[in-house]
Amino acid sequence: MKIVVIAPSSVNHTIKIVNELANRNHQVYLFSLKNHQEGKDKICESVEVYYSPNKSPIGYILDFLWIRDRIKRIIPDVINVHYASGYGTLARLCGEHPALLSVWGSDIFDFPKKNFINKEILQRNLAFFEHVVSTSNVMALETNKYVEKKNKVSVIPFGVDLNKFKPKERDNNIKRSVKIVCIKNLEPVYGIKYLIEAIKILPNYLEGTIRKVDLEIYGRGSEHKTLRKLIIKMGLTESIQLKGYVENIQVPHILGNADICCIPSLRESFGVSVIEAMAMNTPVVATRTDGFKEIIEHNENGLVVDIASADSIARGIAFLIINENIRKDFVLKARRKVEALYDWNKNMNDFEALLNKVKNCN
Repeated sequence: MKIVVIAPSSVNHTIKIVNELANRNHQVYLFSLKNHQEGKDKICESVEVYYSPNKSPIGYILDFLWIRDRIKRIIPDVINVHYASGYGTLARLCGEHPALLSVWGSDIFDFPKKNFINKEILQRNLAFFEHVVSTSNVMALETNKYVEKKNKVSVIPFGVDLNKFKPKERDNNIKRSVKIVCIKNLEPVYGIKYLIEAIKILPNYLEGTIRKVDLEIYGRGSEHKTLRKLIIKMGLTESIQLKGYVENIQVPHILGNADICCIPSLRESFGVSVIEAMAMNTPVVATRTDGFKEIIEHNENGLVVDIASADSIARGIAFLIINENIRKDFVLKARRKVEALYDWNKNMNDFEALLNKVKNCN
């Protein structure tokens, strides 16, 4: 197929999808706004990338003629647009069909709740597309609040490559020290301060079983300085490291060398970070967000703990550290669930089939 993708090339989701489509021998054309070029060097050479003249947010309105002119020259079989808000508006103004919209989270959960104008924009954008795809059931339910045809929204998870996220041999025993990792952007919505606070009180729940706890936090964002100050204030500089941004290719190694992965988000519509840990046989503690609850079965393949509660997070981590047999049982069940539901190749087979279905709508 000849596929036009309208999405920010600076987002890993975009890069992963266009590269996979290109590797499946589709002709892929990616359109992004001028200020979304970060990460362009990771895109396959066979993908033709176009950057429109203006930056966001004004580019979402002004650049539709520039993009429409080029789409008409390409004559694609199908158009795939990512994010219902800005890029959804841009695609609607372009007016080209057939088109599939991929929703991702904040565009559905946050954008329409800011004001009635945003809600109206979202409803118009969703109505424009032949079909909509969500990565989770909870996000599909939220999307359905803004569409008239309830069968218009499909669910296809954004899984992981099980050839890359393949657990190494390890016994999952925890001796006298433990390494905890968190891989998330340093933004308020991800609740990392509660994890830092949990490390401070964690020894209260360990029954003297562990001498040393290390937490490695991977990511970048607006809270870096704030979190650094919190670590210093709590006297945890020897226990907690802010490791900075990490490429996805390094994530399997990081998770494979961790004893526990903890993701303390305040809100999640899905949870790729959790799936990656589960794929690597790394026991998971995550907060009781809708997205995480969809993936983790509490006390079956991981633990879900209270949101914004350092005490609940500390108790969950301590439970996994102390209970070796439960920990081992969790990771086996977690890997099986990922293999069944979140295999990247299977997910992309479904996505490819949906693109083909939308292509035949016209």
